[in-house]
Amino acid sequence: MEKQSLTVENRRLIRDLSEKNHALEETLQMMTTLNSACAALASTTDIGTILRKLVESAVAQLKAEKGYLLLLDKSGMKFSMKVCVGIDHNLAKTFSMQKDQGISGLVAANNKPLSIESDIPASLTVRLLEEDTCGDLFSTPGILSVPLQIKDRVVGVVNISGRPGGKMFTDTEVDFITTLATYAAIALDNAGTCYRLRKNGI
Repeated sequence: MEKQSLTVENRRLIRDLSEKNHALEETLQMMTTLNSACAALASTTDIGTILRKLVESAVAQLKAEKGYLLLLDKSGMKFSMKVCVGIDHNLAKTFSMQKDQGISGLVAANNKPLSIESDIPASLTVRLLEEDTCGDLFSTPGILSVPLQIKDRVVGVVNISGRPGGKMFTDTEVDFITTLATYAAIALDNAGTCYRLRKNGI
């Protein structure tokens, strides 16, 4: 009986070790992707390239179905869609939403990431419908929305959604997207500075 108990315990320990090794491998892979993406972001001052690299890297690393980036206009009152993956580009071109609407409006106002699992609260369902009126922007389960902040101002929101097998976003993945968005914001700020210098003939 004692020998049987030891066998069960050993199997449990091996299973736990295997799960921890798998989590470590995923974390290391994310760090590698993050380093590569940040290097790419730092190597360009083209705003379109920076935005595209941000969304594409996020979708690829998290194995998500869809991703898009909303930016506030110069007045800071309306969102428009600048980059998308897994979404009809014609929809992206016509997208417009008030800054206080939708999931993105909530994330921009609070200036912190929001991860939504399979059970969407009623309060967020209303906001989800405000943003995704046709049901084409978000895939469930799993929605992750992260603010894009330049210095002390939120200028946009990155949205990633849809996981294979119903997998939820982990804390490590939230940190990955948040860090990636931070580096993208720095790159955007630098690109803006370079543009102003060129415009002034410096």
